Amino acid sequence: MTGPDALSFADALAAIGRATGLPQVFHGDKDTYRAGQLARGRPAETVERETGAYTSLAALGDARPSDTVRRVTGRHPKTFEIYVREAAASGAWAPRTP
Repeated sequence: MTGPDALSFADALAAIGRATGLPQVFHGDKDTYRAGQLARGRPAETVERETGAYTSLAALGDARPSDTVRRVTGRHPKTFEIYVREAAASGAWAPRTP
């Protein structure tokens, strides 16, 4: 299922950055991402799972919006911009302490 707009990873991260006030950058290189995350001390298995998910998504190519949300719910889907603003307001990207 999709929202009403096709977004690149860069577009999605820019929207998250606007919603959180924390700039997000997408370089499009999984090896650079992997190295950076491992250097930050993230668990290797988590980083590998994330890069595997990215590889799978990237292999699908550009997303094409569908009308599934409207057909299933009877209403138009939210834009990603609205979704991330609501998610940020609910604390989705708030720092967490162990």
